[in-house]
Amino acid sequence: MLAEVVKRLPRHDWSLYTLGTGDGEDLVGLDSLFASRTVHPLPAGEGVLAQYRRMLALPSNGMRLARKIDAGGHDVVFALPSMLVQAPEILPCLRTPSVYYAPEPLRAAYDATPTLRMRVSPYTRSRLRQDRRNLAAADVVMTHSQFTAERLREVYGIDPHIVALGVDTDRLRPGAPVRRREILSVGALDPVKGHAFVIDAAAALQDRSISVAIIGDRGEDGPALEAHARSRGVRLEILRAVPFEEVIARYQNAGVVACAAHGEPFGLSPLEAMATATPVVAVNEGGYRETVRDGIDGLLTSREVQTFAGALRRVIDDSELAGTLGRAGRLAAERRWNWQHTADRVEELLLNSARGRVE
Repeated sequence: MLAEVVKRLPRHDWSLYTLGTGDGEDLVGLDSLFASRTVHPLPAGEGVLAQYRRMLALPSNGMRLARKIDAGGHDVVFALPSMLVQAPEILPCLRTPSVYYAPEPLRAAYDATPTLRMRVSPYTRSRLRQDRRNLAAADVVMTHSQFTAERLREVYGIDPHIVALGVDTDRLRPGAPVRRREILSVGALDPVKGHAFVIDAAAALQDRSISVAIIGDRGEDGPALEAHARSRGVRLEILRAVPFEEVIARYQNAGVVACAAHGEPFGLSPLEAMATATPVVAVNEGGYRETVRDGIDGLLTSREVQTFAGALRRVIDDSELAGTLGRAGRLAAERRWNWQHTADRVEELLLNSARGRVE
């Protein structure tokens, strides 16, 4: 999101500040967009104890980084989530006006029933305390969907500005007209992304000519998903850490993109599918209700295996329906989900925050 906004606002000078355990290797590729880059080090090390030490060190390190930012003489700060506690640790110490992009609450704490171990854990309690303290210090909070705005309001009692995200329709374009009998699911290899549900829906089709492919850039659920697919008799391919050009090709060649994440804050994968004119079937939940229009540029269904499977079959077996949804999806991506619109709205919030005019 940051790169998409910054490269569309070249009339401003941008400087990048971040906390990290190295020299910022994960930020390679962004350098050309920023006038300068400052990486403030966190305690290094692997394992749970090292993670705990980093989390406990966040307030003091956030204060030091905030001082560096204030000393830089910037007009405004565009703050993104913290690596450990969600709302970034610089916010309570900044004197420079700020706009915080909050993509979701601290879901590990608020989207599940807390166990006794979670309630008494010093790690969890510190995360919760820091997250709330940091977010309360933001001058302006923005998020990307009405669904997430409502969740942030429920959890934190705030009223964020809504700025929808976009999709790169120049890179994500329709491909060959002949598609595979393949169901594509995109998202981290984590139970929250609903990949197991997609496998169940594929199994319900009872059609061995239909396979499932999952693209996941992180997460530890791969072996469990492979075992689940074997037990259900579903042919499964999991692709990890693939170049984005290959991701585009898989979108272009898939018969349908299935979106079944639990509580999806926005729903970017259906937009990427739409940009390639690939039909989408999504659960009628979360941000999907805002990115997918049922019967127009995709199909929305309940989280019920047979119902979802029926929608998948309709799209895979009916090329005319698939084409209609795909063309409408491409048009929606071009007209409704443009990154320039996102960048312009972010710029408006940043400039107004710098001038003290955001309500």
